[in-house]
Amino acid sequence: MAHPHPPKKAVRLATLCVGLLLPLGGIAAPSLTLAEVVSAAKDNLDVQFSAAALGAAQGDVLAADRAPLPLFSLKASQIDLQNGIGAGNFFTKKRVDKAAGLDFTWERGNKRDLRTRVAKSSAGAAEADLDETRVQQMISAAAAYFDLGAAQDRLLELQGIEQSAMQLALTARKRVQVGDLAEQDAIRTEIEARRAAAERINAQQDLRRLAL
Repeated sequence: MAHPHPPKKAVRLATLCVGLLLPLGGIAAPSLTLAEVVSAAKDNLDVQFSAAALGAAQGDVLAADRAPLPLFSLKASQIDLQNGIGAGNFFTKKRVDKAAGLDFTWERGNKRDLRTRVAKSSAGAAEADLDETRVQQMISAAAAYFDLGAAQDRLLELQGIEQSAMQLALTARKRVQVGDLAEQDAIRTEIEARRAAAERINAQQDLRRLAL
């Protein structure tokens, strides 16, 4: 005796169940531990920028703690524009008045020490900024890690709810086929199953965003 073909609604519901339940096993466990995540945050891009600023400030301290370099100058005057300057060595034969000088800057009022103190103060501020940035990045990384774990737990919970709702909808459809349940009640279970599937999809999308 040939078996009757199942109703189209039952076929569509079974197809929906298979299509939605297939990706439920694809939850990847965290590939990094909390300690690894926090350790990586210590040297991320923001921390590297702050470290570079500290290095520049420390270089300014070295530059500030030095006396100004002497300035060498060479001057020429009394040039004979009509007859020229003549031939021969510039310093011994030329008909030009020449003068060479070496100027030293004498800093009064302990300027060098004050300048160095200002540079050290800036370096100290840069070091404090580096420490604060590192701590903030570590805290943010830890918070993101726990948010990701919570999102994974929520997704697992919604997957279980979806599976139960789908199984209930399939059972209701079979009961309709044997006349044990009203069509309206079966449709209600199918709507709930679709709603559970939509919530699971939203949870998957939230998890992907957190994992970026």
